[in-house]
Amino acid sequence: MIYTIGYIYSTFFYLLFFRHVKSKNLYYLASLVPIIIVLIRGFTGVDTVSYIYIFDQISAGYDANVEVGFYWLTRFMLTFTSDGLLILKVYAVVMFYFFATFFGKTPERASVYILLVMPLFFYDMYMNGIRYGLAYSIALVAYDQKLKSNNLLFVFFAILAFSFHVSSLIFLGLLFANYLKYLNLKSVTAITLLVGLFIYFFRDRVIVKLAQYSDIGSPEPLSGLMPLIIFLAVLLLVFVSAKKQPSFLLVFVLCVAELCAFVLSRYTYMGMRIQFIVILAFFCKLPEIILFKKQAIVLMLFISLLCFAGRYRNMVNEYGVGPSPFLPYQYYWDVSPSNINFI
Repeated sequence: MIYTIGYIYSTFFYLLFFRHVKSKNLYYLASLVPIIIVLIRGFTGVDTVSYIYIFDQISAGYDANVEVGFYWLTRFMLTFTSDGLLILKVYAVVMFYFFATFFGKTPERASVYILLVMPLFFYDMYMNGIRYGLAYSIALVAYDQKLKSNNLLFVFFAILAFSFHVSSLIFLGLLFANYLKYLNLKSVTAITLLVGLFIYFFRDRVIVKLAQYSDIGSPEPLSGLMPLIIFLAVLLLVFVSAKKQPSFLLVFVLCVAELCAFVLSRYTYMGMRIQFIVILAFFCKLPEIILFKKQAIVLMLFISLLCFAGRYRNMVNEYGVGPSPFLPYQYYWDVSPSNINFI
């Protein structure tokens, strides 16, 4: 119920004020209830207890098999507090700020964030996939720096994003898919060199990450169908609201990536994860390729409901499963060390 309240609040706030509030203020105010839900939680969110266990490992001097950026940031945070829940909430605030620098810049980006990104990704990134949430928020900052031709800052933030989660490399690649037509030998060489260096220096972690995902089988026979339906709905949105000169190359690359990931999801969870990366990239590119007229907003509201329904269905299906499920929701004042179960 608490997640439904957050969704209803954000949607109605957007509908009432999106023409009257500056985009950055719209971002923060529409996110107010959801971010409070994140910050007052106890052992809630599928990987919350897993992260606390990772923090304990790092505190004890173990590597914990996480990306190097997340590892060193956690070591830094552990010098101030050993409270794992508090550290996770600090990370949520950092992520919230980085997303604001991207989605709070224009009314179109704020609209995409509130109506599409939040229903599908907000609770998952802020209360579950903290590492990839941080990585993707930083990757969006890198993307904006490249649009401004700040190449050094782009490289810095791209490497930083990669150091938090290796999948940010896929995310960044999809964001720049429509620039493939501008590639020349020099650009291809530079990209290949950078990717090669990333993989070389982080090869052990990349191998571990691939092994982790490949070992997780497809959760159920219909796994991957929900993100595919959402992707097709966004494709319809582009079809009916595209600008006069839409990026057909971008849409083509995203379609191919989504279909390949859907096929992969029949066999491994990795495919489903890639599906959601493709959808997030598609969401982020919408301000560049569609006109935000009435018909687009109406269709986005439909997709918004579809996204939230799909995410909430997953929460309900996993009710009480694991040491820190999304449901039942637990407040931080109900937390007791005896509640933690790492098994």
